[in-house]
Amino acid sequence: ASGVLGFSCGRACRAAEEAAALGLGAAFVCATLLSRAGYVAIDHSKVEKDLVSLLDHNKDGRIDRDDYAFALRRVASALGGHGVSSSAGFAAGFVLGFMGH
Repeated sequence: ASGVLGFSCGRACRAAEEAAALGLGAAFVCATLLSRAGYVAIDHSKVEKDLVSLLDHNKDGRIDRDDYAFALRRVASALGGHGVSSSAGFAAGFVLGFMGH
């Protein structure tokens, strides 16, 4: 049962990730088009600095796979550590559901 619940949570997190990526991508395209048309001015160095400080979980100055893995582990532990299930079945199901297998 915990494996099925983990799989379901993994699928839901994957769907949320894809929706967020689509939304952020669309926002980036819109901002770029508005900038090129002269409606807005974007300070790209400030945007990069702010994003790195927000998303760089291991504080190495880069956003990479290690940061993504860290965030994924935090989500899995948050789902598994608050009464949902903390068993290996949940974790295995979550990974399988998130990876799309």
